[in-house]
Amino acid sequence: MNFFDKFNKFVNKPSNDKRNENGLKIKVDNKKNGTFKIYDNTGSLKYIAKGKCIARKPHFSIYTMQGKEIGTIKQTKSRRYKYNTRELTLKIEGDKEVIFGREKNFLKSGYMLDNGWKVKFNKSEYEIKDGEEIIGIVSKEIVYSQSLFSNKIDSKSYLVTSNKYENELLVLMIAISLVIYIINQKEQEKKDSHDTH
Repeated sequence: MNFFDKFNKFVNKPSNDKRNENGLKIKVDNKKNGTFKIYDNTGSLKYIAKGKCIARKPHFSIYTMQGKEIGTIKQTKSRRYKYNTRELTLKIEGDKEVIFGREKNFLKSGYMLDNGWKVKFNKSEYEIKDGEEIIGIVSKEIVYSQSLFSNKIDSKSYLVTSNKYENELLVLMIAISLVIYIINQKEQEKKDSHDTH
């Protein structure tokens, strides 16, 4: 294969990961006011998440395109689960509820849920696991451009894949919770950096 064949193969790569063929894409429209748009693999808008991301008490509601609220994410006051960061309560249609938080042990960098699932960072993506089974994957979107040297990671887009359709909404809510943590951590780092100068 000559250079031009390799180049054409590179620039014609799909703009999202093959594993996301049955997945979702979260586009962070406005992180301060908290507007996330969630697209399916065809590029159609499937859900909208609205709430507050950078706040003392982050909270989000997830809506269908018909305006029906199907899930909520709220900071928990409870200390039932002794994580080392604030806990988030994830509720699906006000019924199924799980608590999400960072693991207390600083030697283990990850998150856990009270249903037994764990979220671990592996290379460039988060794996959501039930024991050894991967339930879902959350990663940043890689954007391929027409230049051989300019493929980059989109800091405002996340790809979310679940292993089964029935896990899709909970995996999406875990992904949004991760985005809340990531955005808040970056804001805190900015604040700390500003305070030291």
